[in-house]
Amino acid sequence: MRETSRKLCCLYSVCGLLLALSCGETQHSNGIGNLSKWEFKMVSQGNNRPHFKTMEDSIQYLPILLHYGHSVDDIQARMGWSDKAITSKIALLITNGFLKAKEDTLIPSLMILSERGAEKIRSDLSPLAKQIVETILHYKDSIVKKANAISCFKSFNADELSLLIFSNILLDNGQLKNIEKEYLKLGRPERNNNHYYASYQEKTNSSFEALGIYGNHVQPDSGFALCRYGNQRYISEVLEINAQVLKKYKDLQEGELFEYPIVTPECNIEIQALANYFKPYLIDILNKHDSHLRKGFQNSAYSKEISYKEYFMWVYHVLYSHVTDILVDSENIVIPAERVSFYVFQP
Repeated sequence: MRETSRKLCCLYSVCGLLLALSCGETQHSNGIGNLSKWEFKMVSQGNNRPHFKTMEDSIQYLPILLHYGHSVDDIQARMGWSDKAITSKIALLITNGFLKAKEDTLIPSLMILSERGAEKIRSDLSPLAKQIVETILHYKDSIVKKANAISCFKSFNADELSLLIFSNILLDNGQLKNIEKEYLKLGRPERNNNHYYASYQEKTNSSFEALGIYGNHVQPDSGFALCRYGNQRYISEVLEINAQVLKKYKDLQEGELFEYPIVTPECNIEIQALANYFKPYLIDILNKHDSHLRKGFQNSAYSKEISYKEYFMWVYHVLYSHVTDILVDSENIVIPAERVSFYVFQP
């Protein structure tokens, strides 16, 4: 087995390119947790996504273990893969932009982020997080006033929607394109003719998503989408509530009020206007900390694997989730009883 797997270090053809792959150790020395507790995450839009199963047949272990310094031989032995299986997995990952050859070494080309790595980011960027929190609180009255004026929010109070307002709109979904356009000033990474950010992330708490990161889940249905925002979107209790909310909306009679916001395209414009209100303050903070952020990238092993824009996007996810947790702890954000914020997008 080892003799044949070493042949992977010879000329290896993928998509017509001859790549020389080294089975040597990388410069990473940190250990990793239980490999079964890693999740795939992405930031994407439309059909820009992987067109292969990113967690099938343990394929995720290849980039994860390579990031932590394991050789191809070691990974093959550890996983019990045949020569044909590991060759096929490497080809698939290279084709889809999850692995690449650099300086005769096979390395991951997406962000591999452990809980320990995320905690280091939180600690290192604590001053930045504090400044964002202080800025939100400084403008809180204006933010709440503008949020209350949004047509689809008028029948709700600010506490009910605080997770949506202060996390999803100000920092996450409402802000990511602004950050890409006005801070990064670059488009999304290209992978096999698709453009999206990708990451494997360690999951250490069964009650929360990997690294505690907050995000949206959009569930398309007939003529609408049921959305939920939070960092407990996939636990069984939330999935049960989600099914109930979906049924209630489908059974809704004309003129009957719904217990969660119904976001129309017109309302979505108002929501984006709220994000844009906070945008200059957030972009200014990021620009002021730009040299520190880039220094962190250059001093990390990621600088040898991925671009700064991909690194920053996942660092920013850890950052805004940390800001969200600070606002939760200070009771400026109230986590709903359902553990997530539900809303319906109605085109």
